[in-house]
Amino acid sequence: MPDSGEIRKALSETDPTKLSQMSPQTLSKYEQYFAGQLLSFGTSPESQQLQSLCQARLELLRGERQHREVHEIGQKTLANSGKTVCLAGWAVGVAIVGVIATIFVGILQIRHANIDTSKTSQAPQPTSRQMPTPVVSSPEPSPKPARPTPKQTPTVTPLPTTPTP
Repeated sequence: MPDSGEIRKALSETDPTKLSQMSPQTLSKYEQYFAGQLLSFGTSPESQQLQSLCQARLELLRGERQHREVHEIGQKTLANSGKTVCLAGWAVGVAIVGVIATIFVGILQIRHANIDTSKTSQAPQPTSRQMPTPVVSSPEPSPKPARPTPKQTPTVTPLPTTPTP
């Protein structure tokens, strides 16, 4: 049978109010201690009571250790997710700039194409520095109009008349 004084001292040192100040190594040491004691208890009522106290404290120590591990993992996850959110923000920003740049380049291409088409379809207009060259043409004799022909009117020719008997 284990020493009940030593077990009571360990129970006192691992009081639930003191667990939050213990280092992970100390928690692990006491966890191993209580796990080892569980195998050596006898059948007396006092031994059974100490065994149940050791079992309860062992479960409490394991719960505290697991709580700390989960808390630590949660903090790491939050720190990493903060970085991920930051990177996602940058990615969204770059994507928006890319879309805007693509739209801008498309508008410039359309405008440039419209300017080229309008230049080829319009005759160049003289500018104030450039005066149009006057076109001098020699007078050519105008063709004489053809003589008008009189209108022909139908002529009526009388039929010969024969005497009637």
